[in-house]
Amino acid sequence: MKRMDTRKLKKHGSILCALAVLAAVSSLPAASSRILERPDLLKRVRAWSAGATLVAADAAVMQTRRNDCGPAALKMVLDAHGIERPLKALSEEVGLTGRGTSLGRLRAVAARLGLPGRSWVLSPEDLANVPLPAIAFIRKNHFVVIRRLAAPQVLEVDDPALGRLRWPAHAFRRIWSGETLIFDPAWTPPCKGKGDYENRSRSARWVDVRREPMNIKQATTALLLTMLLALSAGGVPPDAVGQELGPNAEEAVMGGNCDGRWGLFGGLLLGAFTPCGVLCATGAWLVLPTLENC
Repeated sequence: MKRMDTRKLKKHGSILCALAVLAAVSSLPAASSRILERPDLLKRVRAWSAGATLVAADAAVMQTRRNDCGPAALKMVLDAHGIERPLKALSEEVGLTGRGTSLGRLRAVAARLGLPGRSWVLSPEDLANVPLPAIAFIRKNHFVVIRRLAAPQVLEVDDPALGRLRWPAHAFRRIWSGETLIFDPAWTPPCKGKGDYENRSRSARWVDVRREPMNIKQATTALLLTMLLALSAGGVPPDAVGQELGPNAEEAVMGGNCDGRWGLFGGLLLGAFTPCGVLCATGAWLVLPTLENC
């Protein structure tokens, strides 16, 4: 008798789950249209997923294509220094390609327009005294502008894909490996690195994910993350912190090669393994933090 009751419960539960999935899937078109009507909502969710808060979606110079975050970031810095230049002209001057542009090209164009700069690999501690605004390279594929320190441990960042963000420094460090374009040629980091970042091959660079003692789960996660970042664009060795990037290293720092289709694939793959259509849709959107990023 108890076995029969258990079977009935399982059967009824399966039917209810199937109905819930069907209901959720049928409501996706309407929900998607409502979400797309409010792009600011998507931007807030994406900012939140990165640990930041969206302050104003229209306060920054927004990129017009998926690969022009570099020129948009450069325009914001030029505007801050009173140098007017259209975004379209900057895109042409940096030689924008399908992969975007490099930190070296941004520096060269800025210098030609009267704003010289130097590219550095900075440490988290340097954020407190670095000359601002500065262009930072995040997520291994995206350029943003650090405008100012809104509080001792809070950065105000202009993201060409999202808008103006308030970003706690500890959260920003998770997606920033140090490559930064500083527009003050006289400034140098307090502690210069001893490594050889310029001559290290791109495939040999690695990411120092954690230095604290790790258990098996943490070590596995760190290893997977390191492999993913290495496959995407290489990383920065710890001994390179405090070094100035040479021409070869600057060209390797490419922003603008993000393809949202990979994010969409990852989100749908995650959703395929969730038991509920609502979680499927949520997973698809939350795994898309770079869908509109360059």
